[in-house]
Amino acid sequence: MEGKDIHRYIEKDRVVYKGPEPLTDGIMNSMPVWIIRWGTGVLCLLFSGLFAIAAVIHFPVIISVAVTVKQVKPIYMAEAKVPAELVRKVHAGQQAVISLNAWPGEEFGTLHGIVTNVCPLVNDSFAIFNIELPKGLETNFNKVLKPLFTGNGTARLVVSDRTLLGMIYDKLIR
Repeated sequence: MEGKDIHRYIEKDRVVYKGPEPLTDGIMNSMPVWIIRWGTGVLCLLFSGLFAIAAVIHFPVIISVAVTVKQVKPIYMAEAKVPAELVRKVHAGQQAVISLNAWPGEEFGTLHGIVTNVCPLVNDSFAIFNIELPKGLETNFNKVLKPLFTGNGTARLVVSDRTLLGMIYDKLIR
């Protein structure tokens, strides 16, 4: 009886094994043949596929700034203040999506605008730039908003387009 239970003993109400069990020794101590032959290749293909997908997926880098929309006969313009550290990212010709506080974007839609000019730094903290609204107060839901003297809101500007792999690389470097 003692010969069969040499590797097992009871310690504080639990069974503890010392050394390999004869029945499980062959299973636990040897690696399956398919892993030895194909495992490394499959893992390399998997990681190569993930890198390829990460290099294809693009994400826009967006900044949000506060804007004031005014009517400058005959068109509407928006004036925005951008913090000094973001001035170098804004340039003429960029697309802007403007949501006005008085008309929620989920219900009325958003206004389309184009950055026309960026003024130099007003002081050390911010710069001012203008956004022209070519469609006036017509939203992307084809609704025309009521004329306004001034309206406050938020403009979102796409400043660059990055790949997922580039973003991961930048995070690892920093």
